[in-house]
Amino acid sequence: MLFRSLAGLEVYLSAPAEQDTSASPSWQELTGYEVVDDVAGNIGRIELVEEFPMQFIATVTQDGRQVLFPLNETIVLSIDPEHQRLTVRLPDGLLDIYS
Repeated sequence: MLFRSLAGLEVYLSAPAEQDTSASPSWQELTGYEVVDDVAGNIGRIELVEEFPMQFIATVTQDGRQVLFPLNETIVLSIDPEHQRLTVRLPDGLLDIYS
C-alpha cells in the first residue's frame, strides 16, 4: 500500500512567489479614474465599482446616462495610476445600448 510506504517521509513545498501589488490598483480602487475607450474616446469617470459573482462592474455617467461595463483583462487595455486613467476597448455596441 502506497500510503504506508510514504508515512514518515518529509515533504518539502516551495514558497509561493510574492506578488507585486504596487504595480496596478485593484478593481475597487479605480473609482474616480477617467475612462477612455480606444474607439469612442472619453467616456467619463468611474463613479462606482461593484463586485458581482465572477466579475467587477464599473459605473460611469456619460451624457446624463449611466453606463455599466465589466472590469476584466479583456476589456481593460491599460491602467495609468499616475494620471488616474483607464483605457478600455468596450464590446461593439455596448454604448449604443445606453442611447
